[in-house]
Amino acid sequence: MRDRVASEVGDLSTRNIMTTPTPIKQVQCGIAGPVMIIAVVNKIAPRDENEAVNVAKRLQNGWHGEYHDGMTKSINLFFRDDTDEIFCKIDRFNYEQLGKPVIERGRPGKAIYAIKGTVPKDFRMIKVQQVKYLCDLEERMNQHEDGGHRDVGSSNTGLDGT
Repeated sequence: MRDRVASEVGDLSTRNIMTTPTPIKQVQCGIAGPVMIIAVVNKIAPRDENEAVNVAKRLQNGWHGEYHDGMTKSINLFFRDDTDEIFCKIDRFNYEQLGKPVIERGRPGKAIYAIKGTVPKDFRMIKVQQVKYLCDLEERMNQHEDGGHRDVGSSNTGLDGT
């Protein structure tokens, strides 16, 4: 994967990426500040945060139940590089800007992205703050068995691909 990015993209600064990428294996709980990875999206799983199971989980943890502000969509993602795989999440506040283009492009096992975000102290994941599509792999890379995508209905149409 690293070789494909080097041949297709070359100098990352030409894509306005100034942060040095961190290999996924080095992304661990407690990393201070933002982290940036370059990886293949392995699974794209759109979610509705108001699904019954999500509301029940929030109530069980003593939080509020349903969201009533209209922002209920999020995406759970798995990304893989040459070193490891990591769970990433685009939350409901960033769904419109960051999540829609990822869903529209799709291509799990092929699309390579630069992902920037923060790692919680108590859970190994990346809370996505920025995402940028770079290129595609020529061959699929270790895609999840279910095809890497779960449709949540017709609300994922009409995307502008930005």
